[in-house]
Amino acid sequence: PLAVADLPALTLQQTDRKATIKGDDFQLIYDKIKGQITSWRYHGVQLFAAGPGLNVWRAPTDNDGIKLDLERPNQLLDDWLKVGLDRIEHEVKDVAIEQPAPQIIVIRSHARAGSDAAPSALEYEQKLTIFGNGELLLDHNITAHKSLPPLPRIGLSMLLPAGFEYLTWFGRGPFENYRDRNSGAIVSRYHSTVYDQYEPYIMPQEHGNRTDVRWVALTNDAGVGLLAIGAPWMEISASHHSADDLFAATHTHELTPRKETILNLDLMQMGLGSASCGPATSPAYVIEPGAYSFSVRLRPFMRNEASPGLLARSVLPAEN
Repeated sequence: PLAVADLPALTLQQTDRKATIKGDDFQLIYDKIKGQITSWRYHGVQLFAAGPGLNVWRAPTDNDGIKLDLERPNQLLDDWLKVGLDRIEHEVKDVAIEQPAPQIIVIRSHARAGSDAAPSALEYEQKLTIFGNGELLLDHNITAHKSLPPLPRIGLSMLLPAGFEYLTWFGRGPFENYRDRNSGAIVSRYHSTVYDQYEPYIMPQEHGNRTDVRWVALTNDAGVGLLAIGAPWMEISASHHSADDLFAATHTHELTPRKETILNLDLMQMGLGSASCGPATSPAYVIEPGAYSFSVRLRPFMRNEASPGLLARSVLPAEN
């Protein structure tokens, strides 16, 4: 346990557009219009190229539907495209910021997300708690409209700058695994690179997921790292290809890896099933529309100063 009273104090400056929060070794900028972090620097190093945002889309697998053959009946992919899950836009309704203690700042936002085909597909609330040691606690309450088809995933997606290539996680591995494809993946601590997470399926598609992850860390050559901790567990993936990149390509040679890293932290992804040649995903692994809640902790660190495994077990309270 960590005592909030022992943490450094935070400073808060606000304008109509943004809030700037500073600690001893970090600075965070929050855009009130977008309802999102737009900059987070730790020891002068930018951690986000684009802050964590709600994500319900994945690059469809062959089992979701063959993207070159959308005329086939009963394809889940067709249902996703009809309601526009591939083109979700977000609208922030309101943002409230308070500082209940010198070491804590809380940002609450309420937003709606949808497409031209389903303008009110999702309603969600985010509570972002910023602590004096630079740790962030993100709590989410999400409601997916009952008219939607089963969702591909529920989670957060963020873009890390170039260089955050070294990947360590404590969860199932070492190979990719999904909720209905993970009994052979053993829970342990694994090391890899983001580049090596790519799976060269003949048709580019969703890949590289890991389930039952307690924590995941990404670091760069200088040893600056970003640690994400599940509350209690999560699913994760890291890639140099966005879901849109994968969906647009029909062969691996059409893909150009991005320098940045796309990091996904999910409450869950829908199971894979085998609908391309057999039964659809079992109902136990389908994400039906409804209400969901999940939390994720984010913490910057220096590799030569702290182990991500130890930091993941350093607990701060959710409330002052």
